[in-house]
Amino acid sequence: MKTTVNFFRTLFLAVLTLTFGACGEDSLLSELGLDGQTATKVDGAGEVWNGTVATAFAGGSGTAEDPYQIADGAQLAKLAQDVNGGYNYAGTYFVLTADIVLNDTKDWESWGTTAPANPWTPIGSDANPFTGTLDGDGHSVSGIYINSGTDYQGLVGVLGSGGTLQNLGVKASYIKGRNFVGGVCGMNMMGNVINCYNSGSVAGTGGYVGGLCGQNYATVTNCYNTGSVTGNYAYVGGLCGQNYATVTNCYNTGSVTGNYAYVGGLCGQNYATVTNCYNTGSVTGNYAYVGGLCGQNYATVTNCYNTGSVTGTGDYVGGVCGGNYVGGVCGGNYDGTVTNCYNTGKVTGSNDVGGVCGYNGGSITNCYNTGSVTGSDFVGGVCGENYTTVTNCYYLAGKANSGIGSGSGEATEKTAKQFQSGEVAWLLGEGWGQTIGPDDYPVLDADGTKRVYAVTLYQGSDAADARYLNSNGTFPRLTGNAIALVDAGSPFSGKNIVVKDGDSYTCDNLVLTDGADFYTPVAFTAKNATYTRRPSVWAANDGSGSGWETLCLPFSGTLYAGEEAKEPVDLESNNGAYWLRSLTGFTEPNILIFASPATAADNQIEAGMPYIIALPGNTFGSESLEGQTISVRGTNVTVTNEAQLVAAGSMFDFTGTFATKACNASYRLNSENGTSGAGDLFVLDTQKTVLAPFRCCIDVTRLNMGGASTRSASGLPKELRIGQ
Repeated sequence: MKTTVNFFRTLFLAVLTLTFGACGEDSLLSELGLDGQTATKVDGAGEVWNGTVATAFAGGSGTAEDPYQIADGAQLAKLAQDVNGGYNYAGTYFVLTADIVLNDTKDWESWGTTAPANPWTPIGSDANPFTGTLDGDGHSVSGIYINSGTDYQGLVGVLGSGGTLQNLGVKASYIKGRNFVGGVCGMNMMGNVINCYNSGSVAGTGGYVGGLCGQNYATVTNCYNTGSVTGNYAYVGGLCGQNYATVTNCYNTGSVTGNYAYVGGLCGQNYATVTNCYNTGSVTGNYAYVGGLCGQNYATVTNCYNTGSVTGTGDYVGGVCGGNYVGGVCGGNYDGTVTNCYNTGKVTGSNDVGGVCGYNGGSITNCYNTGSVTGSDFVGGVCGENYTTVTNCYYLAGKANSGIGSGSGEATEKTAKQFQSGEVAWLLGEGWGQTIGPDDYPVLDADGTKRVYAVTLYQGSDAADARYLNSNGTFPRLTGNAIALVDAGSPFSGKNIVVKDGDSYTCDNLVLTDGADFYTPVAFTAKNATYTRRPSVWAANDGSGSGWETLCLPFSGTLYAGEEAKEPVDLESNNGAYWLRSLTGFTEPNILIFASPATAADNQIEAGMPYIIALPGNTFGSESLEGQTISVRGTNVTVTNEAQLVAAGSMFDFTGTFATKACNASYRLNSENGTSGAGDLFVLDTQKTVLAPFRCCIDVTRLNMGGASTRSASGLPKELRIGQ
């Protein structure tokens, strides 16, 4: 009893795994779980065909529920004889119940010179196409021998409108004809080829030669070819020699050779959609229009790649298409769109040679090439000759002299390290991914399991430190006041992580501590923001004015001592709250006037505003906050990197900073200039030391007047006079 395996599901998932997953040419078939020569049957093959034709099928009535059963070569030959005799079996269903062996396959690779016992006549012809449904049910037909000088050769000669070939493999076979030659069918004329493969040899003395179909006018889905394909004229492809319909979830690993133009790893010439496909076999054409996927393409090729070498002796040679697979990677793209495609194979030609497209008159976007590209004229890592649009495309350094041989476009050189890091996968955008570490290059990633996220660190300066991580990657440790910018939708969250969503940036929790530099390249909204400091001096209640420090923050907020919010008040209230003053004007070139309280709305410290600030010390008795840590807290606040310049004077400005700043000829509070003063005077910093983060200074711009500041008679820094 045979156990049926869902061949459709097995192949579909296998192709998706490779199309959107890691790509290593030496491990493609092992990743599939197939060796390219194995069907999904579990019982033994039938007897070798003796060349006779059966008078009846093994059973069944020909309906979808009860298909005619084909158990051996004689019964398969009956199907061919009936169809070729004019009975096309429209709407009739057939199923293989065993692997069919038409000849002893021991020496099948030598059949080009030594013929086996039983030649095969294809099922259907141009005059009498097969229009029924042949379901292999996971079985194969092996030992097909055709050595003919006529057209329409294959297991099926011509598949007509309404016909279907599915769940079927052709193995260990030699199929040679003139034109319209394919492993599964010579021509697919409006039928469907689904879940089929060929691993035999296919050759044509003319053109229109393909591993699956010589010429295709209907759907080819979830199919592959691993056998060699050779044509002596134009239109030679690993899947289809010439294609006019949809090819989806397919691949070729066999060598493809054409002695004229239009030679491709998948399609020699393409006029329709090719999507989720790849080629790893070598492609050779002895004239123009040679491509790793399509020799010439006039339609859409998307989410595809090539890793096989591509060689053409003429013009228009491309890593994926020779002349354009609307879309794809091609030798010549005349009016199409090439998107989400890549090539890693070697590309060699004469003129108009490109890793992605040899010639471009359409659009190429989100593509890359890592294969070497060589030729005589108009040679580029992405495009040989470009007349229109090349956008967001990349090539490996050292593989070509330039990204575009002639013309302009966005084709950027990237090093092997940049490819390996995940940078290029991230730049390529949606639909791309890479397993950071194991994968050297980006891969197509439909379900997002290998998506790459950019994490850009800013550790107190404008120097960007870009990292690239998968969702399970180890997030870099943020030290000091470092922030990390990440993409929207990334799995990363936590303290000081800023999320970019379109043009907006948000951070759930910004935590800044005193003594470390802070920098952000963009303004962002912090749902919660906190800054903490432990002051070194404290105010006295005797009017001496000592105990002042400076403060400048990148966000607005309320000041806290411990968990208690402190409203800004004047000294005269004498209630133990903190004093906060900002520069509000000047009356003479050397007189600064501070006002109190000077805050933003709701009594908050204003973002970017420089202040002088003090908290009550132990002379205030029970109101003393001496030794406590203070904080400024904001909710849903804008975080900026712009410290405001307040009340610019003719000789000095009161300015703040969020990061360590070198200041020349500046006045600083003596509590913050390294002299360990009481915080009662602004003193000229003759040593030119650096200003600490979140502090302020008075910069003298045109005159170094020397000396320290003096206060007004009240003893408070409401009025300061510089250089008196």
